[in-house]
Amino acid sequence: MRLRFLAGVLAGMIGCLVLWPGAGQATTPPLAPLAEIVFENGGRIVSIKADGSGRKVLTRKGTDLLRRNYLADIHYFGDSQPAISPDGEKLAFVRYRPAAHSQQVMLADRDGWGATAVKGINAEIQSLDFMPDGRLLLTTWDYRYGYSRTTETFRILALDPATGKKKVLVSKRFFGNYNDDTLQAQEVSPDGKSLLYTRDFGENDDGYDVVQLRIRNLVSGAERVLVTGAEAGSFSPDGERVAFTKMCVDTEGYAHCAHSGDGRTGVWTIGVDGSDRQLIVTGDGGYSSPDWGPGGGYIIFASSRNFPEERQDANEIYSVRSDGECLTWLTNGSPESVMPAWAPETEVRTDPGAKCGAAGRKPLAEARPPRAIDTDPRPRYWAGPIVANRLLSKVDGYAQDEFGSPIYRYGDCPFFDSSDCRRPITIEIAFACGGLGEVRVPPRGREQVIRRRGVRVTRHWTARGKFVTTTLRTGLVDIGIGQSMLDVEDIGGRASTFSDHLAFIDNLRPVGKSLDPGSKLPPAAMVKCQGRR
Repeated sequence: MRLRFLAGVLAGMIGCLVLWPGAGQATTPPLAPLAEIVFENGGRIVSIKADGSGRKVLTRKGTDLLRRNYLADIHYFGDSQPAISPDGEKLAFVRYRPAAHSQQVMLADRDGWGATAVKGINAEIQSLDFMPDGRLLLTTWDYRYGYSRTTETFRILALDPATGKKKVLVSKRFFGNYNDDTLQAQEVSPDGKSLLYTRDFGENDDGYDVVQLRIRNLVSGAERVLVTGAEAGSFSPDGERVAFTKMCVDTEGYAHCAHSGDGRTGVWTIGVDGSDRQLIVTGDGGYSSPDWGPGGGYIIFASSRNFPEERQDANEIYSVRSDGECLTWLTNGSPESVMPAWAPETEVRTDPGAKCGAAGRKPLAEARPPRAIDTDPRPRYWAGPIVANRLLSKVDGYAQDEFGSPIYRYGDCPFFDSSDCRRPITIEIAFACGGLGEVRVPPRGREQVIRRRGVRVTRHWTARGKFVTTTLRTGLVDIGIGQSMLDVEDIGGRASTFSDHLAFIDNLRPVGKSLDPGSKLPPAAMVKCQGRR
């Protein structure tokens, strides 16, 4: 009987343990959801979580990535400058329409669907954000050419997207043809009382760009300079501090280039009264678009710090704790990622998770050549999305005639540490009668001919003995591999090697076809070029 009684008591205790969770389980609160980040990538708006997971393409899902038009260096093609409304319901962004050579502010559902144009904007859009009260914060640029006088007008506007009602917050008109002076809105403070914006005065007599980050009181109209030499800024959630990205500066505080690597570029924070300036992240490369996240714990920004040798097309999205710890990249791949912005929710986690730094993030190489064009008179080649630890970052120079040259820029690196990255490589595919126009071929110097994949491959050195270019002809095309003519000065970083160039040759394949490893390329064809030798 005693054994039965003890067994019953023990069973009851086990039943209680099964029915009631342990003390640790009962008191552990569930984790808050991860915050959302939106950014521009290859003319699309993309969303990720604060740890880089959950990647979703929100707009222009079927776009040809990296396809360029002749205004690509002036406008962000496709969709750019995303911002999520304070109530979390809407996504705003700027859409560039190449056919009309114009821009529109688009307002869509949070997931990117149902985008419609916001009316009442008849000027070029330089910047876009939401204000705390739900109005859009815009910078517009209007250029008017006249025989007697040319004018440029910059306006920072508050626009109600529902009614179209506009209020001009700051306006500057400049006379002359393309003045250096510019204005650009950055952000409105959380209490809605202060505007953060940049004023670029252009070059001074010493050749330095004088750029000021300014705070304007929206009630009184009074304003003051917060930082000289800052490109962009963002208020902390409590409105007490500002995160900003700083360009290269000289000893007098004037802004200079963004890529000199003087150790003073990077992400900084400062009190709104101008006190307690702190360097958060520094290093070579460009830094842009800082955005201080909910809760104040983390700041996101775009940077080419992992591949500073490339002047463009190599940016990734990074996050860093507001005290400068746990620098982490949230994207790794091509096309480049720029213009990040946090979603407005506050009860969220903004940390990148357990891993800082590279976080084991593998490259996502989405860049591909444009679709084939029927009028092209010759085969089109490329070397794939990832070659010799370089990512295809830009496709340019294409023309629908016998002299057009598709140009592929491999100007992105899949490594977090810039010391692991080598210099960019450009490939040019030219019709045999047209000749190479962008890849540098030394007019004098030494050459060496070998055979690779069944064709003659020529290795070129300069007169001073520096290896720079590899060329070959296959079928009706000449192919150049090396440094672009647009790289007018020597780019830093680890030099490219002949082995790198051979890797590109080994990966050549016709556009639209898969690589056949070890296959031979078509032999050079005899071409008669009218009016050419």
